[in-house]
Amino acid sequence: MDINFFDPAITADPYPYYEQVRAAGPVVYNAALGLWMMTDYQPIMEVLGDWRKFSAESESEGLLTFFGRTFMTTDGPPHNEQRAVWNSAFLKSNIERKASLIQEIADRLLDAFAARLRAGETVDAYHGLAKGLPTEVISALLGVPLEMREQFHDWSDSIADAMAALLDPAETREKRVAAAVTASADMGAFLADEIARRRRQPADDLIGQLVASGLGETLPVETMVANCRLLLFAGNETTGKWLATAIAMLGQDEGLRHRLTADPGLMPRALEEILRLESVAQGAFRSVRQGSGAAIIAGVEVPEGATLMLLQGAANRDPARYQNPAAFDLDRPVLPHLGFGYGMHSCLGLNLARLEGRILLDGLLQLVPEFGVVTPLDYGGSFSMRGPAAVPVYL
Repeated sequence: MDINFFDPAITADPYPYYEQVRAAGPVVYNAALGLWMMTDYQPIMEVLGDWRKFSAESESEGLLTFFGRTFMTTDGPPHNEQRAVWNSAFLKSNIERKASLIQEIADRLLDAFAARLRAGETVDAYHGLAKGLPTEVISALLGVPLEMREQFHDWSDSIADAMAALLDPAETREKRVAAAVTASADMGAFLADEIARRRRQPADDLIGQLVASGLGETLPVETMVANCRLLLFAGNETTGKWLATAIAMLGQDEGLRHRLTADPGLMPRALEEILRLESVAQGAFRSVRQGSGAAIIAGVEVPEGATLMLLQGAANRDPARYQNPAAFDLDRPVLPHLGFGYGMHSCLGLNLARLEGRILLDGLLQLVPEFGVVTPLDYGGSFSMRGPAAVPVYL
C-alpha cells in the first residue's frame, strides 16, 4: 500500500489510513516509502522489545541529521551505559523532588496566560504554555543559564520545523533543513562550552552529572553534546505536543473539564488516555539487523536489512486490545499504551512529562475552567511528533 504518512493532509487525521493498513495485514509493504508498516499492538511491542533482532541504529534521518549519534540511536550495552548516567535523575522519586521548581514555572506562565484571556485576547496555548513549561524545566535541569532559555526555544523550533520538512517535496525544504542544521550546530557549540565549564566548575545538574560520570572521562565530547542536545529537544517538543493536545481536548469537552475540576485526582488518568488516543510519537523506525537473517513477524517474512515503520498511533487504537479504541473514555480499564514507547528506547523523561502535565493542567482548570478552543486545529506537517501547531484559547 502506497500511503505517504508525511503528507500534511494525512498527518491531520492519520487514523482512517491506519485502519486501511490494519485491514490489509499485520505487516504491509509500502513501496512509496520503501519500508514495511505495522499497526497492531502486540507485534509492535515485540519488535520494540527485541534490540538484538531489530535495530534503532538506523533510526529516522532527522535524529541523525540534527542530533548525531545518541543513546536513542545506539543499541545494547553502549546505549545502556550512556542512558544510565541520567537514569537516577529521572526516577519518579527524584522527579517528585522537582515539583516545587515545576510549580513555580507553571504558576508564572499560567498567571500571564490567564491575564491575557481575561483581557479578552485569544491566546495560543501551545507556544506560550504547553511548550513553554517543559522547555524551561528541562533547561533548568540541565543547568542552562536563564538568559539562554529563549534562545533554546528558537533552536528547538527550527529543528522541529526541519524534521517535519525532511520529506517535504516543496522548494522550501532545503532552506528549512539548512536553518535547522545551523541551529543544531549553534546549540552544540553552546553545550560544548557548558561541558568544558562543568569540568572546571562541577555542578549537580544534568550536564554536570554527565561530566562527573565515568563516561565523562571516555565519551567523545561530540557524543556528550549530542546526548545533551537530544535531551533538551525531546524534553520540550514531545511533552509540549502532548500538553497542547490535552488543552485542545479539554477546551472542546465541557463535561470533562467539569469532572477534572471537581476531582483533580483523575488528571493523571485523563492524561494517559489522551496520550493513548492522540499519540505524539505516531511512528518509530527499526531495521532488521544486518547479519541476523530475515525476520518472521506475525507470520510475515521481512528481509534482513528492511526498515519497519512501527505505527504506534495505530497500536494505541488496536481494537484487539482496547474496546471502542477511537473514543476517549476516562473510565476504560487501565492498560499500558505505547505513547512513551517500549523496551530499551522507551522515554527516559516520562515521569517528568507526567508531573509537568498534571501541574500545568490542574493549574489551568483552577484559573480558567471555562476556556474554549478555536477549531479546526492545524496539525502542521510533523507526523513523527504529531500535535497541534497552535491551540487558540479564549474565554
